[in-house]
Amino acid sequence: MASATYRWILAFVLAVVSVLCAPAKCLATITIRLNNDFINQYANRATITATVHVDAAAPRPHANKEDGDEHAAGTSDTIGLATVVEIMNANVGAESKAVSDLEDATGKDVSITGYWRIWPEHGGSANDFSQGGTVESIENTNPPHVFEIHPILAIDGVPLGDSLVPISDYQPKDPEDAFQAYDRTRCTIASGTKTTTITTEMIGYNYVRYRLALNGQSALKSTDDGGIEFFAQVENPDDSDLIANKVRMIAAPGTALMSKIRAMHNGDSIVVWGIPRVDLSLVRYRASHPDANQWALPYEMMLVGVDDTQ
Repeated sequence: MASATYRWILAFVLAVVSVLCAPAKCLATITIRLNNDFINQYANRATITATVHVDAAAPRPHANKEDGDEHAAGTSDTIGLATVVEIMNANVGAESKAVSDLEDATGKDVSITGYWRIWPEHGGSANDFSQGGTVESIENTNPPHVFEIHPILAIDGVPLGDSLVPISDYQPKDPEDAFQAYDRTRCTIASGTKTTTITTEMIGYNYVRYRLALNGQSALKSTDDGGIEFFAQVENPDDSDLIANKVRMIAAPGTALMSKIRAMHNGDSIVVWGIPRVDLSLVRYRASHPDANQWALPYEMMLVGVDDTQ
């Protein structure tokens, strides 16, 4: 009888544990291992310039209702990871030369400048990405990856800064959903002599529309490549309700939106479109402060458009 009772209790406990742990099993975990030299070089840069060997390029851009981007994928010695590159607003006529060049670039080396972006969104079947390690064969424009140059700002000398505007006919992500997801995504950071390891969960939410508000914490500072970085409040674009406080914003050099931000003053606000990426400056800080290595995923927002309809 005692043995039967024990087995019943054990079965009950295992059933409860199984139910409680089921949601955690559904969360895809991704490990990103970055070289410390790379982190130090790009933590305070808006952009990257790299020669990318293109292995696959899309024959045409996505429809605007999907996101309007032109995609290609390849590798770069500068990056050391499978890399996806994307032209924003690729269906706009002004970008046709660059789009055509990228569509024809399969098998070629292309010089690309744009926002660097590390984000655990497209892990696919892979869950471990090590910078400088072996890159799986790239056969399409969306291989398992955590690194993008997106949006592209120049390709083989053709400037694309004017493409950073809201995408017509595309529905951007809801800011309350997006920023709540960013703030609750779990993450651990471990430092080593030459590398830093980020372990986190998969998350999406590209192209978010929100109101950016400057306050007393919003001193504009230059990035190492001539862009600007600053902290701002995130508000609902429709009613100005506060969504997130003190979020790091990044604006690329040579863009019209950077000029608009520079003209703002304390208390001003503007509706923008942004794309999230991992904040390498905060990764570096947390790597040297073990008490902070269990905080949520460190993120910042790349500014990719000003919504002049507001």
